[in-house]
This record gives sequence, structure tokens and C-alpha cells, in this order.
Amino acid sequence: MADNVVEKLNGLLADAIVFYHKLHHYHWHVSGPDFYDLHERFEELYEKWAGTIDAVAERVVTLGGRAHPTLAGAIASARLEEDAGCPAPGKMLANVVADLETQLEGMRAVGAAADAAGDRGTAGMTDELIGDIEKRLWMLKAWSG
Repeated sequence: MADNVVEKLNGLLADAIVFYHKLHHYHWHVSGPDFYDLHERFEELYEKWAGTIDAVAERVVTLGGRAHPTLAGAIASARLEEDAGCPAPGKMLANVVADLETQLEGMRAVGAAADAAGDRGTAGMTDELIGDIEKRLWMLKAWSG
């Protein structure tokens, strides 16, 4: 059972790594009337995701697994995709919302696997992350109209 939880955690880790880099990209390249708001939101999110990456990777190792050792490995394993383009600010925001929704789905799957395995540590961690993502999604959706 722990192997299943570790595998799912590594999937979360891969998505979080791709998301973190995408947020930096958007932070650096956003422009237009919403520049200041989006520039700050993207920075806030990538700072939060740095902690998420660390928490998930440490949980993988705590359970005896090995966290993604390379960026290439994480990218290959992620459900999220990089964005080499420079989309309009509204599209950036829509992409961030979609990526958060994908990660929320993944965290719920990890939480369910952890519950089935009796892994309270992982279940508790994912519960906290789920609550944070749900709140961020609500705020981003309310802000963007």
C-alpha cells in the first residue's frame, strides 16, 4: 500500500514542480492592465508552491521512496504541461486555475490512497493542501469574474 501512496505522491510532486516553473514564467512575462495584480498573485503562488514541493518530496522520502531526482524526470511524469509561450494575461490566469484544479484532483486521489493505507501523515498533509487549493481557486475565480 505504501508503494501506491509514494507513486501518487511523486505524481503530485511532478505536477507541483511544473506548476512552480510555469508560475515563474508567467510572473516574469505578464503584461497589460492587470500586470501588478497578476505579477503579485503569481509570485505569491510560486512562493507557496516551493513549500508544497518540499513537503511532498519529504513525505515521499519519509515513506521510504525516492523523490524525483531530476527536472526532466518530473516533467516526464507530470500531468501538467509547461508553457513556453507568452499567453495573454487572461489565458495565463485560466491556465493557472486549470492547473490548480488538476492538482486538487491529484491531491484528493493521494488522500484517498493514504486513507486506504492507514497513512494518517499523508492524509493530513493532503487535507491541508486541499483546503489551501480550494480557497485559492475560489479567490482566483471570484477575482477573474
